[in-house]
Amino acid sequence: MIGVFVKTTVRRRGDRSYTYLSLVEAVRVDGKNTHKTLLRLGEVSHLATSGQLDRIIAALSSHATGSWIDSASLLANGAPGLGGVAAVDACCSRLNLDELFSSIGDARGSKNLADTVLVMLANRLLAPSSKRRAILEWLDDVVLPDGVTPPSLDQCYRALDVLFEEKVRIETHIYARVTDLLNLDLRLCCYDLTSTFFEGEVVPSPRFPSRAFGYSRDHRGDRPQVMIGLLVTSDGIPIAHYVFDGNTKDSTTLPEVMTDLQARFGVGRIALIADRGLIAEQNVLAVADAGFDHVLATRLHRDADAEAVLVAAKDPAATWVQIEEARSSACEVVHGGRRYVIVDSPARHRRDDHRREELLGRTESKLIALEAAYARATSSTRRRSVRRPTGSFGTPASRGAFPPRSARAASPGPSMLRRSRSKRTPLPGAT
Repeated sequence: MIGVFVKTTVRRRGDRSYTYLSLVEAVRVDGKNTHKTLLRLGEVSHLATSGQLDRIIAALSSHATGSWIDSASLLANGAPGLGGVAAVDACCSRLNLDELFSSIGDARGSKNLADTVLVMLANRLLAPSSKRRAILEWLDDVVLPDGVTPPSLDQCYRALDVLFEEKVRIETHIYARVTDLLNLDLRLCCYDLTSTFFEGEVVPSPRFPSRAFGYSRDHRGDRPQVMIGLLVTSDGIPIAHYVFDGNTKDSTTLPEVMTDLQARFGVGRIALIADRGLIAEQNVLAVADAGFDHVLATRLHRDADAEAVLVAAKDPAATWVQIEEARSSACEVVHGGRRYVIVDSPARHRRDDHRREELLGRTESKLIALEAAYARATSSTRRRSVRRPTGSFGTPASRGAFPPRSARAASPGPSMLRRSRSKRTPLPGAT
């Protein structure tokens, strides 16, 4: 006997297929390998639905020397993660962050600062969560590198205070290391602002003076906030971040950022890119005085220079260049000693048209609702104020006592409201 095994045979009957199981023995006959059928078990679907297949397996497994386990009885909780934290640890070592935070911790009498920062950084990169959840839950699902001590929740909170106080030193160190490792190109820098709001107490706090009410990009003007500025390279690699009071005007932050960029990072001639929220005449002059090349978006409205530039761009003699990558065209105009680039974007035209239609639709809906409310109020007031006077003998007065219907003021109706839409004249505009 060479071996006994279960053989599967598929037979077709009409447009259906049937699978049969047989217990066969592999034998050699006249020098050739062949199969000898020992037992025909039957058709698979019938064996499964009748339970015979499970009973056969159970009967055979009771005589087996190996261990047979029902897969339905197994419960998989998953293995703890190892690679992600190890990768973060390797990156920190390449940036010499372990040495930096160890030296900061030694100076402050904290032996576990480097380990605490590593755990918080790994959690932020791999599975962002609150510090409480990271310590109480996430640490149970990962394996920390050898020699790293899991921190407590209080250690995380105290470490955040240290990181805030050492912000300048940490950013300068990372910038130097990244510049060395990646040959960072700082000829082009991008700067922008955002806001983040706070839940909880809304009254001003002397302990947290930067929390204030201001223009909210999250549309939460009912919550105090802070402003966050981010300075990055043209590749999107962060250089530094800044935290301003929540009521800070965007344009007032740019001079501080430029001064810090030159003083702390020692950059030479660079080009600074910023959006129109940072446009102010003093900022433009400050950027030019600092020797920075710059690309600053400008507002199309309420700006005499912008209006003059758009008029010049509409001149038939103006030269427009197609930009295939951006699916748009551009025109260069020199006005008042400054160089302006006007971009005509069909996608921007479509977006503006769509926004205008949405605004008109919302406005029309509100006007119709206001008109209906006015009509209901007018009708109710008329019913309460109009009473039919009676004659001297208690008979109704003649109808002539009331003004004819034609003389009454017509109440406004839907036909009185008409929406007037003027299609915008296509005009090459700056985006």
